Amino acid sequence: MTNLSGSWNLAENHKQELEHFPPRPVRRIQVMEGDSLTIDCQAPRGTPPPTLFWLYRDTEQGSVIETIRRKHIAVDGDGKLQFSAVELHDGRPNLVYECAASSPVLHGEYRSGDHVQLEVIPRE
Repeated sequence: MTNLSGSWNLAENHKQELEHFPPRPVRRIQVMEGDSLTIDCQAPRGTPPPTLFWLYRDTEQGSVIETIRRKHIAVDGDGKLQFSAVELHDGRPNLVYECAASSPVLHGEYRSGDHVQLEVIPRE
């Protein structure tokens, strides 16, 4: 660019970063067996924007984490966890659903964030 006193360069800042999730307590949600359910996750800010996904965590065995592979559970494009019809075992007492964010900034790692525990009420 040029101005009256000479020329200067305009450099854009392309710093890659990913903020942490804000600390929050475990959310507990009551839901009826067979109902649909959507659980949202607030993504941390990042450049580039992070990709959200969900995991299971077994609270009895804290290090046991699994990806969710159930036909009635999916993650939509906004990172929301969608249950087409909640099943009783989705609300096991030791099961926590954990939202996580991945980003090229983390080099294959991820950041965990929101934690949700379901209480599934049986249909009569």
